[in-house]
Amino acid sequence: MSNELDDILKGHPGDDAEKRKSLGELHDDLHADDAFDQDSAEGLAQFDREKLPVTIEQLNAQLRRHTGKKKRRRKPAGNNSYVYIAVITIILLIILAYIVIKKI
Repeated sequence: MSNELDDILKGHPGDDAEKRKSLGELHDDLHADDAFDQDSAEGLAQFDREKLPVTIEQLNAQLRRHTGKKKRRRKPAGNNSYVYIAVITIILLIILAYIVIKKI
C-alpha cells in the first residue's frame, strides 16, 4: 500500500508541498499542530482510502467549474439621452463658472 500512495505524486509535474502534506496525512505521519490540522487528519482517517482518488478528482472538477472564468454579458445600450444631457449641463456650468470668475 505504501508504494501505491507514493505513486500518487509520480506522473504529476511540479511536486509541491501540498501534495507531500496530503501524502503525509494519508500515511498518518503528519503531526497535527493546531485544531484545523487535527480535524482534517481525523476526517481523512475516517474516509475510505480506496475511493479517495475518485473523490479528489470530483472535488477538483467542481472547484474548476465554480472558480472558472464566467463570461460577461453586455447590457444592451439603452437610451443614453439623460447621460448626454447631464454631461452637456455640467460642461455648460463649468464654462459659466469660468466666465463669472474671470470677470471678477
